[in-house]
Amino acid sequence: MSVQKIIIVGDKNVDKESFKNKLMNLQRDSNVSTENRFLSWTINQQQLKVEFKIVEPDELPAVRDSFYRSANGFICVFDVNDEQSLTTVKKMREQILIVRSQTRIILVGIKSNNIEQKKLRKIKKKDAKQLAKTWKAEHFETIIEGNQNIENCLNVLMKAIIENKHTRLVSGRTSLKNTLDRFKYYNCFN
Repeated sequence: MSVQKIIIVGDKNVDKESFKNKLMNLQRDSNVSTENRFLSWTINQQQLKVEFKIVEPDELPAVRDSFYRSANGFICVFDVNDEQSLTTVKKMREQILIVRSQTRIILVGIKSNNIEQKKLRKIKKKDAKQLAKTWKAEHFETIIEGNQNIENCLNVLMKAIIENKHTRLVSGRTSLKNTLDRFKYYNCFN
């Protein structure tokens, strides 16, 4: 049984921990007992163990990049009521692409079940879908309290991983400019 590492990224204000817990509670195969840190998942008759890791925006760059290098896929989470959370996800995606030229990304908008919160919506669904389309990624909206679309989100990402299809394919390797920018970021050059 292979282990697939999925990184969940997003702004500090987005409840990534609840999203991760909902994913972990999707245990499909009750006959398979896995450790608490792994989710047992079956895609195309292939048994998988899925490990989730949350990476915060202010994570140390060397640690963050190490997590990014070892990941099989990414879930970028933002709050539909907070424009700053989408800006943070965009920046984190750029950091991912500096480390990984090929990757699988799902964009997930978290919305509230609360009627007052629904009226505060700042990011339109069509804008988020358009962003996902430019990223060559899938877009989902979910309500964490109701498990809406959480299983679909994981299914799409795991299928892309198993079928070795990338939701984002950058031609060639990382550019020289990106490499030099990383060296400057790590203070290797002044």
